[in-house]
Amino acid sequence: LSLHDKSIVLMRGMSTELYLRYTPLIYFVAFGSDEQRESVVTSIHSLVMIGQYKGDFCVITDRDDMSTVLPEGFCGKLHVFKASAQSRIEMWKARYRIGELFQIERYQPILYMDTDVVCNAPIDMLLCAVLMSPRLSVGTEDHPGVVMIPSLYRKSESVGKSFFEHENFFPSQTYGFNSGIIGFSDIEIARAAFNAVSAIIDRMICLGNTPGW
Repeated sequence: LSLHDKSIVLMRGMSTELYLRYTPLIYFVAFGSDEQRESVVTSIHSLVMIGQYKGDFCVITDRDDMSTVLPEGFCGKLHVFKASAQSRIEMWKARYRIGELFQIERYQPILYMDTDVVCNAPIDMLLCAVLMSPRLSVGTEDHPGVVMIPSLYRKSESVGKSFFEHENFFPSQTYGFNSGIIGFSDIEIARAAFNAVSAIIDRMICLGNTPGW
């Protein structure tokens, strides 16, 4: 498969075989403090050393010292996507800007990870599951016996409390999802949703409607 082909179908007698290109990208967002940089280093090292990851990385950042976060001898590439953020909500928005990365279309699957996430097992199986999914993959917050206040639709702004109250409508689910890990098979799966989230955040900033953020 070339970087221009997402998949290829081969006919072998009466059988059909589908091959998907596997060119994974894992990306992070890190603004400001040295602690954020160290968190990126720790997460990347866990992915490489424990997760046995061999794909490429990207860091969306305002820092100038991110080019040296990869372990020595690692064969994958690192993209440093320079951005700025003046507030916490703008930092959260940055994860949805990955579609602006040059040649992002060459990657599949793509996985976003918060900088405080570490890998404790080989990650290829998870990435292959993301590659095979036609939808966004995210972590749920509905854990039996545990109340996750930050993800309750009726309690937390981070999952849209004010928006739902304004419309006098709440989802049937109790919890929203955790955006600390987001996977998608390619950028086209995520582009419309990410653009919509970015546009909503921009409007909230313009209106000054960011309580709780």
